[in-house]
Amino acid sequence: MPKRLQIPIIDEDDSVLVVCKPAGLRTVPDRWDANKPNLDEELKKIVPTASVVHRLDVGTSGVMVFAKTPEAHRSLSLQFQQRTVRKTYWALVRGIPVESSGNIDLPIAEDPKRPGKMIIHSRGKSSLSYYEVIARTRHFAVVQVYPQTGRHHQVRVHLAALGHPITADALYGGGDAFYLSEIKPNYRGKAAERPLLARVALHALRLQFVHPRTGQMVLYEANLPKDLTVAWKQIQRWD
Repeated sequence: MPKRLQIPIIDEDDSVLVVCKPAGLRTVPDRWDANKPNLDEELKKIVPTASVVHRLDVGTSGVMVFAKTPEAHRSLSLQFQQRTVRKTYWALVRGIPVESSGNIDLPIAEDPKRPGKMIIHSRGKSSLSYYEVIARTRHFAVVQVYPQTGRHHQVRVHLAALGHPITADALYGGGDAFYLSEIKPNYRGKAAERPLLARVALHALRLQFVHPRTGQMVLYEANLPKDLTVAWKQIQRWD
């Protein structure tokens, strides 16, 4: 019998299920390999009526909301479509943005030469993100991003276009992984070194929406996972 994954549940009531998606787990079944674990199927083992409303990339961790009733699904889906859901992302980027805050208003399209990758293109869909730098060292910065649209890979593409790709985001120029030897002087043991981060340093920190049943604005937050916390502490110490 396949092992049941431990999915942190942030909150649950009769309408919604709010969880923290672990990095490395797909939101929905893989189109080529249905045997790969995914969040949707794992949650259905706990709450059979849970249904997907939005998605996070496989390498991204963080807060997600699932609907438990058809009414909740309609309400939440409409809020995402109308862009009234407020999303906050935490990203560890390479380099320090010149401006401490600003808008990234650049259209995004799929790369015709590489399916699954997105690019900035004049004929792409309009895409808007607001960002602010909340911490920095010599060569890295922590940026909070508030996407106003919901394009595929939007945060990753926009930060790369700013000239500061997300750490360990190989697809958009952030490197295959992040190693302590990058920042620690005279580091020994490079031959057998394991990466501090082997996934995109991106985390869905907060999600705010109108509750489908009560009509009240609710805000949920998912704490930074251990891998991002450890990586950032090491950067603060050595960079």
